Amino acid sequence: MFNLSRPLRSILAQIRSGTLPLRIETGRFTGLAIDDRLCDFCNGDQVESETHFLLKCDWYQGERYIFFDNVVIEKNMSDADTIKHLFYFHPRQLARFCQNIFMIRKNELYN
Repeated sequence: MFNLSRPLRSILAQIRSGTLPLRIETGRFTGLAIDDRLCDFCNGDQVESETHFLLKCDWYQGERYIFFDNVVIEKNMSDADTIKHLFYFHPRQLARFCQNIFMIRKNELYN
């Protein structure tokens, strides 16, 4: 897939398939209602879904500014269209961005 390394291909596949260990996924193993699978990193009281992780969470805002400075995207796109656009037109940059913010998440959770 786009000559990406295995870790980068893996993180994109996990985002696309909904298996990246975010609260939306891990909460179902502990029996949490979807509305209770809130992000532990921001004060938005939002469910930690893939869309929240990639586009909304304040915790990754600095990384997100850098990422969106380096990709071309229309301003008025919906969140779903934005993610589709990134996967289609900027897969390498998206994979690196996902890897970076997921490492930030893991370091915060496990340190």
